[in-house]
Amino acid sequence: VSLVKITKPKGSLIVTSDVDKAEVYVDKKLMGTTPLLLKLDPGNHLVVVKHGDNKMQQIVEIKTNERSAVVATLKPKTPDVPEGLVTIITSVPGCEIFVDGMPKGKTPMPRIRLIAGQHMLEVRKKGYISQKRTVTITANQQQLVNFDVKEAPKHVAVGPLKITTETGAQIFIDGQPKGKSSVQYDRMKAGTYQIEIVKPGFKKVQKTIEVKADTGAVVHIPLERVGTLKITANVIGATIIIDNRPVGKVPLLNYELPVGTYRLEIKARDYRSYTRTIAIQGGTTEPVTLNVNLLPLGPTPDEIAEMKSSLSAFGAKVIPPKSFTASAGFDFPYWFEGKLMVGIWRKGNMAIDGGATLRTYFSMTEFMFNTRLQLFQGGPLTAGMFMDIGGGIGKEERVNFTWNLGGAGTLSFREKVNLNLSAYFNIYRDRFCLSSPPESGDGQSEPGFCSDPNVDVDDQLEGWKGHGLREPYWGIRLMFQASVEWAINTKYSVYAKLKWAAAGLKPSGTAYRPAYMDYYYSGSFEKTIIPKVDPTFYGGAGFIWKF
Repeated sequence: VSLVKITKPKGSLIVTSDVDKAEVYVDKKLMGTTPLLLKLDPGNHLVVVKHGDNKMQQIVEIKTNERSAVVATLKPKTPDVPEGLVTIITSVPGCEIFVDGMPKGKTPMPRIRLIAGQHMLEVRKKGYISQKRTVTITANQQQLVNFDVKEAPKHVAVGPLKITTETGAQIFIDGQPKGKSSVQYDRMKAGTYQIEIVKPGFKKVQKTIEVKADTGAVVHIPLERVGTLKITANVIGATIIIDNRPVGKVPLLNYELPVGTYRLEIKARDYRSYTRTIAIQGGTTEPVTLNVNLLPLGPTPDEIAEMKSSLSAFGAKVIPPKSFTASAGFDFPYWFEGKLMVGIWRKGNMAIDGGATLRTYFSMTEFMFNTRLQLFQGGPLTAGMFMDIGGGIGKEERVNFTWNLGGAGTLSFREKVNLNLSAYFNIYRDRFCLSSPPESGDGQSEPGFCSDPNVDVDDQLEGWKGHGLREPYWGIRLMFQASVEWAINTKYSVYAKLKWAAAGLKPSGTAYRPAYMDYYYSGSFEKTIIPKVDPTFYGGAGFIWKF
């Protein structure tokens, strides 16, 4: 009996790579080098392709009677470099092409790939005149360069060459330094030459000249004076604009400008623009250096000084936040009035401030809270509303309450003088006597107005007839006030004001206020400092401190 071995059906695997003779391992066993065709049992296999230090591995599934493939990429990737294409055409075929001094082949050559930038092209052929040309290669673009190659004469054609320029300027011919200020050759090979003139403080000049046989070339190359500009600032990345043209960002180093006068502007978000005029002298190696401090958006120091100068304690012009005023002076019928105001809030033209007032005529001392709301400000005009509320205590246990509510306007003159006008309702409640007379230790009333036996309840002021002495007096009056504030400087101002009780609305149209009359006071001192009648005209003057 002859037994025949049964072979299992297999699949095939082809392995290739981008480098020759890369080693192929299947399931860690070396199987050969690429390219390689293998027969493998069905199933999953680990395929490793290795060349030097580079390798690639992959799990491959082999199927019966089917072919699988592995393509290995082992060459290291090179970084992308911006390149362009140039096609060189010569009038005579077979010319050797040199790029930056390196041979690249012979014409005709369809395309040469070069890194973007300037390159020196040269074509040569025995018996013909070599030619050079500088070209600028642009990334991802193709250009055509045509050389008209001419047959070389039997003898070398020469001519004189003389180049003159600024004193001390370095002269380069085809990239080689040849001297300063001027160069001269009696026998210079005829042809074209790249001339470059360099001198600090002057603009670099590049020029192509042609030396002709016998006649040669005589050229004078003038230089343009330029200066360099160096700008630093406290905001890195701020935009620099010269004569309405953006030229760069902060910091700007060694930026060349021809001699002249320029308008410089520096802009940055959330900062005030900086502008000035700069003069470039040129002809020097020292740059014009500027170190600019950009100011954040908001008032400038000069604007802050003007604002401080025009701070108002009595008009519609509200004090900005972080500022305050303190005023003190004489204010009839009060002998002293002190007021402190501080800025609270501002948004656009609207603002709020507040403060407190202390005033006294010794027999009565009052403390009031003040607040103002600015509604409009345009040019010299300001309009708003205000409110004062408070009260006080006095001799013989007198008490009062005052509430002022109205509107005001201010006209400012060059941040030096504020003219303020206001109209408001004056609501008051005064009590001169307790509801029951005070008693001394022996049961007798203490001496004073409320316990004076000579005071007759019917002997009262007009408008208050029949009013009980122990009842509170209240009323509503329409008041007008005009004041002027003059700024001596940013810290001090003086003021004067005049008030008028124009009309009494309640009760019974009485415009005067009994608290401002000596009838309800006892003692010679009170009779002296308090008027016999309320004049309904009041005024005062004093000083304002501004911070």
